[in-house]
Amino acid sequence: MSDSGHWIVRVPNLTPETALKISEELELQLDSGTAAHHAIASFCAGGDDDWAVEVSYFSKPEETLITDLLAAHRNREGKVPTGMVRPLEKRDWVEESLKNLPPVRAGNFFVHGRHNRDARPAGAVAIEIEANQAFGSGHHETTAGCLEALDQEMRRAQFQNSLDIGCGSAVLAIAIAKSGQGHVLATDIDPVALEIGEQNTHLNNVANRVTCIVADGLNHPDIRKRQPFDLVIANILSGPLIALANPMRRIMAPAGTLILSGILADQAPRVETAYRATGFVFQRRLLKREWATLVFEFRGRPQRLGMKS
Repeated sequence: MSDSGHWIVRVPNLTPETALKISEELELQLDSGTAAHHAIASFCAGGDDDWAVEVSYFSKPEETLITDLLAAHRNREGKVPTGMVRPLEKRDWVEESLKNLPPVRAGNFFVHGRHNRDARPAGAVAIEIEANQAFGSGHHETTAGCLEALDQEMRRAQFQNSLDIGCGSAVLAIAIAKSGQGHVLATDIDPVALEIGEQNTHLNNVANRVTCIVADGLNHPDIRKRQPFDLVIANILSGPLIALANPMRRIMAPAGTLILSGILADQAPRVETAYRATGFVFQRRLLKREWATLVFEFRGRPQRLGMKS
């Protein structure tokens, strides 16, 4: 049997106290450079007093190291515990876990993997995102919140020129384009994300209506050329969003809509204050667990702090 690939050592039949001690000693052993590791976990395997420890390795471990470490401990029966060593099948575990994810319904949007094509409901805007993409699949609360906000805004207005900042897989840009809402410029600082996003625009047949570019901030020539935007959506983080509050006003069309997410609920008041101070009128907040999505309208005239919109 080959020594290459991932290996698992499992030590079963332990008390909780022994499982914790073995985990700590394995961590010290691995940190000392005696082996390359991937992860250590101790967990309840059966009843409250039936615990196990698992550690995965990037190559076959020296079994004597495991045996020597375990010799100082006792299992639930008072015997020296035994570590079972086995190779881990080479599989893409991220893809394995994601390919069985259920589809996401957010407003009239239906985000699904290839395995859920047959489940697409009639009348919904279906967006296919490959299951092996670990980001932008619509399952995170920030993405779902943006999709719900988009659905609500598109019921009251038509948008012809949109900007998606931090687009990732381009799921939001695709949602805009598939709703028949003009052209979308999608930006991200990560070239790999942009490559995936571009592939997704082709997969969803909107490549002619979505342009993907690598851009950090709002100073890219393509952004300046296409402004002003009547719809801007940014699902990033609260710090960068606050930093963009003043530059954002320069790219917005009068009465344009701004949707912001990537914001924890307790960060939302600071983001709201920053944008109200630069001419945005707060419309509403959507909460999904601990995450907030904020919707603004651009009026161009800063509000006094403390004013209610």
